[in-house]
Amino acid sequence: MSSFAQNSRVLESRQRFGADRSVVCSPEKSDSTLQALQSYLITGWVVPPLYVFSGYSRPWIYQPPSGTKLPVGDNDIRSALVESVHARLLPSYKRIGVALSGGLDSTIIAALCRAVLDRNQIMAITLDFGPPWSDEVATAREIARHLDIPLFIVDASPDAILTNVNAATAAMISPYGDAVCVPWYLLGKAAVDAGCDALFSGEGGDQVFGGWANKPMVTELALTGAPLESVYAKTFHRFLDDIPDLINPQTLQGGNDKPFDVHAWIRSCLPKERDLSLLATLRHLNFATKGGGTILPRFTELVEAHKIDANAPFFDTDLVAAASSMPDSTILDGATDKAILRALVAEMTSPEIAALPKRGMGVPSTHWATGDHALGKQVRKVLGRRNKHRDQRIHQEYVDMLMSGIVDAPDAYRRRRLGERIWTLFQWEVFREVHSLSE
Repeated sequence: MSSFAQNSRVLESRQRFGADRSVVCSPEKSDSTLQALQSYLITGWVVPPLYVFSGYSRPWIYQPPSGTKLPVGDNDIRSALVESVHARLLPSYKRIGVALSGGLDSTIIAALCRAVLDRNQIMAITLDFGPPWSDEVATAREIARHLDIPLFIVDASPDAILTNVNAATAAMISPYGDAVCVPWYLLGKAAVDAGCDALFSGEGGDQVFGGWANKPMVTELALTGAPLESVYAKTFHRFLDDIPDLINPQTLQGGNDKPFDVHAWIRSCLPKERDLSLLATLRHLNFATKGGGTILPRFTELVEAHKIDANAPFFDTDLVAAASSMPDSTILDGATDKAILRALVAEMTSPEIAALPKRGMGVPSTHWATGDHALGKQVRKVLGRRNKHRDQRIHQEYVDMLMSGIVDAPDAYRRRRLGERIWTLFQWEVFREVHSLSE
C-alpha cells in the first residue's frame, strides 16, 4: 500500500505566496501513462496536468502580470525584495534557519533576515559534500562570519544521502529527478534539530533575476535562429533526444498514449504579451515551467516533511510582478548576470563578500551515481538487470550504456550531465518502490 494511502495529508493553505498552498493527495488513483513517464525523463518532473498521484494541486503556480507596465527602478525592486522577506518572518518564529550555499541568492536572503533579527534568532545551514566539493563550506563560513550568525554544517556525504534517500522520496508527492532533493530533506531535518521553526532559501533567484542559464540561450537563439522552444527544451539536460532509445519500442508501438510533446508544452507556457524582450520571455518561461513545476514544489515538500515552514521569498508574487518589468540592463549588464542582485549584496554585506566566488548548491551527482561507495553500488543495483521490480518500459541496454559512460563524453561538463541523467532514472525507480508502484 502506498505511504500516501496510509497518511494522506494536507499542507496548510497560506497566503504568503499569493496563491493557494493547499496540497491534497488522493493516492487511490495513480498514473503510469507513457506521457507521464516521458515528461519526467525529459524535464526531471511529471509535467501537470499529468500526474502520478491524482487529487493534488501544485503548491504554487506562476500567474504572469497582464498587460505591459512601465519599467521599475532599483528602489522598487529593493522594496519588493525586502517586503518579500519581512512578510515571511512570522511573529511565531522563535528561530529561523537560512540555507546558505554561498551563492548570491542565499546570501541576500540571509542578509535581509539578519537585518531584522537578533543573532540568537537566526542561523545559517550549509551542506558539506566532502572533498573535493567542500568549497561551498568555506564561502558560507565567510558569509556567516560577516553577518555574525552561527553556521551549522550538514553532512551530505554519499553515506548520508544513501541513509536518507528513501525518507526524502517518501516526502515527494510527485517524483523529482534532481539530485538536490535529498540535500533539501537534510537541510530541513537539520533546521528542526537546531530548533528552527522555518527554513528560508534563495530558491527562485535565478528565475527572478535572470541567472546564468539565460545567457547561453540568448547567444544560441541569436546565432542560430532556432525556434525558442527547441533551444529552451535542451536546458532540462536529460533525455530529450534519447526517448526512442530509452523507451522500449514495444511500449511506444503498443500503447494508446500519444508521446509527450515537450515543444508544444513550452509553447503553451509562453507569455501572452508579444512586446516582451527575449530575456523577459525566458524569465517568464523559467517561472511558468521550472519555478512552479519543480523548484518550489520540491523545496516545499522536502522541507515541510519535517513539520516546519519552507519559505522562498523570491517566489513572492508581488516581487515577481515588480521584477517582470525590470529593464534587461538591470538584469544582464554586459557579461555580468543578476547585476542588481550583485549590487545589493555588496551594499548589504561588503564589497569583499560580494567579490567571493559565488556558488550554488553544487551537488556531485556523478560521484554519487558512479562512485565506488555504498551509494554508487545501490544506484547500480537499482538500475541493474537483476532488479526485477524496475520499470520495464525503460530499455535496459540504454541504461547499461549510460552507466558505463558510453553515452556521454568524459569531459567535466559532460560528466556532470551524466550524473544528472543517471540520478533521474534512479530517483524514478526509488519513487516507484517507496510508493509501491512497482508491481
